[in-house]
Amino acid sequence: MSNTNNKHNKNNIDIICNSEEKTQISSDILTTNFETLARAKGGIPKLRETILRLAVQGCLVPQDPEDEPASVLLEKIATEKAGLVKEGKIKAQKREKALILDPAIGVLPQGWNKCLLCDVIELINGRAYKRSELLDEGTPIIRIQNLNKGDSWYYSDLNLPEKNYCEKGDLLFAWSATFGPYIWDGPKAIYHYHIWKLVLQDAIDKRYAFYLLQHLTEKVKSKSHGLAMLHMTKSNMEHVEISLPPLAEQHRIVERVDTLMKLCDKLEARQKTESETRGALLLSSLNCLLEAKDAAGADTAREILKSNFDTLFDDKESIAEMRKAILQLAVQGRLAPQNPDDEPAAVLLEKIQAEKTRLVKEGKIKKQKDLPPVSPEEVPYELPEGWIWTRFGDIIQKIQSGGTPSKINPQYWDGDIFWASVKDLKSSKYLNSTQDKITKKAIDESKSKIIPANNLIICVRMGLGKIAINQIDVAINQDLKGVELFKNIDINYVYNFFTSSTIEGSGMTVKGIKQDELLNMFFPLPPLAEQHRIVERVDTLMKLCDELEERVLAKENAAERLLLSVCDGICV
Repeated sequence: MSNTNNKHNKNNIDIICNSEEKTQISSDILTTNFETLARAKGGIPKLRETILRLAVQGCLVPQDPEDEPASVLLEKIATEKAGLVKEGKIKAQKREKALILDPAIGVLPQGWNKCLLCDVIELINGRAYKRSELLDEGTPIIRIQNLNKGDSWYYSDLNLPEKNYCEKGDLLFAWSATFGPYIWDGPKAIYHYHIWKLVLQDAIDKRYAFYLLQHLTEKVKSKSHGLAMLHMTKSNMEHVEISLPPLAEQHRIVERVDTLMKLCDKLEARQKTESETRGALLLSSLNCLLEAKDAAGADTAREILKSNFDTLFDDKESIAEMRKAILQLAVQGRLAPQNPDDEPAAVLLEKIQAEKTRLVKEGKIKKQKDLPPVSPEEVPYELPEGWIWTRFGDIIQKIQSGGTPSKINPQYWDGDIFWASVKDLKSSKYLNSTQDKITKKAIDESKSKIIPANNLIICVRMGLGKIAINQIDVAINQDLKGVELFKNIDINYVYNFFTSSTIEGSGMTVKGIKQDELLNMFFPLPPLAEQHRIVERVDTLMKLCDELEERVLAKENAAERLLLSVCDGICV
């Protein structure tokens, strides 16, 4: 959606909100775009939040001038309380400064009135219990975990004042750890100290009070900034400022909110079902492709994927699964066709071994310890004709470790030599810059080594399994290895192999893999010509994944912009 369209939509919304019909149209905008808005990232929670905001701002249902104003109800309550105080039946409540949780309560709709929560709702404290009073039978004691579906219960045989009990349908409020309102749906019970029972005046509908408190709860949570819950004492809660509609309008609001919340539930359930179905189909299709016994089986699996493409790859998770499958197929020889005219990998390995012998003899590389051949009993899976299982060390010409120059020596740092550590190995395939640089003196006086460009940088500790191809000459630290392959090995194929692999290290605190373990890793070696074909096919498919991801992101962003425009624009 363009900025021009956004501006146009916002102007339309402003006009709507300044018109006499703003309430009905605000509600219509929300419901008309409901399904689109729900598919935005975090769409349904945002919709729920907006529904409640519109409800307590008087923007969800139309006002009726025939409704008895809320001010009349409040006057009746005040008169009745004054009479009870005079008779000594209740104590006069101390009035404190209003606590403003929702600054959006400004000019109220016709018939509405501002008041304090304590004007229409009485908060009754729960009771604290000694350990000896918590029994295995008797009257259930509601703790906060029981309000959240916890099935561990305590009971009491105490005979308490009636105010300490709650009945099915009573409105409760948890004010410690979990924060928010609940409508009790169980039998007669006692509520714990961290719960208030809410006794409502006739001026406020119970479900309207529930939705109002849900809205205020979100305001409290937003003020806590996700660190620690804002401290809400009973007195603070009693003096929260609220907006009170006429009672008849409260009933209309509740009916409307109930309808919209049920629609949210329905969409949420449908999205979950769609996601689970899509995930199961994707997993089944990819497994069929990975486990196909022959070309016909692979073709069938590919057709399933192709025919369900738009359905299957509709979110980032499914595209990530596709990336993994592509890499797995690549190193199993199922991504690119075999060519019987290709020089077999066994011959390629013999040439590498001959080259290695020559370089050792000429003193250009050190002689490596011989690695054991891969026995038929050890192979992880069967390879196509022309491939061979070998060890990773068999295709390596040189492997180098690194080090960290002393941090306290300023002569070692801020030089012109790139120096890589684990933090520089991110999601990118290529390493072309580093956060830190060191000096020539640091190289000369530390264990750090410079790895020439166009080699592999492999993490063996701290970020085990991360890998990149360095496009720059770069020094490395002790958590990395610089690996130089023989020239007749496609470095991109090896990169794809490591990206598809899961390396399990060892160690009590930090997982790592020793150099010998790295060199002994099983490696599926294809003919060189097929390595090139595999790399080309992987690159093509990964670009497709990138395009799919961009499409998904664009769709999410468009839905999110519409969500913000509609939800934040109507009846602010």
